[in-house]
Amino acid sequence: VALGRQQVARFQDLGIRVWCGIGPAKQVAFPDQDSGVWVVSPERLLKQEERLFEYWRPNFFIFDEAHCVFEWGDDFRPAFGAIQNLFQRHKIKKSFWCSATLRPDMIRAIQEVTGSCRVLGKFQIPPNIELQKIEKSGAGKLELTDLWLHHHQQASGIIYVGTRALA
Repeated sequence: VALGRQQVARFQDLGIRVWCGIGPAKQVAFPDQDSGVWVVSPERLLKQEERLFEYWRPNFFIFDEAHCVFEWGDDFRPAFGAIQNLFQRHKIKKSFWCSATLRPDMIRAIQEVTGSCRVLGKFQIPPNIELQKIEKSGAGKLELTDLWLHHHQQASGIIYVGTRALA
């Protein structure tokens, strides 16, 4: 939601009429017909698909954080997984899929949906960042975190966990 609102603000700063279709439904009015850009969540787009596409004939789709279409679909936010079918149903001809973390299998899936795909740029981990993957369970997680903090007191780090409950 925060990312979408930042994008809306950027369009507004450029003087472009934009509709913000993200956030709680009670706070989102139906868009003005004059809005040239719509920033909309996959959930809202699918829930109101018939009405939106009757009213709005997009000629260009931008999928920001496109890796979510492939990573989040089944488990976390099913609407992301339905985007590919929506794209094909409405015969969207032009699209721009943005992500710093698209794997080759995801790029192939985009090619299947769109018919073609040109990759611009390449994500590389900066040389000053070291990645480590350590799998621990139960008390081992706390023990490892404590050990790391004691040995790296002047360093910075991020610890990722699989769920909010684990965090």
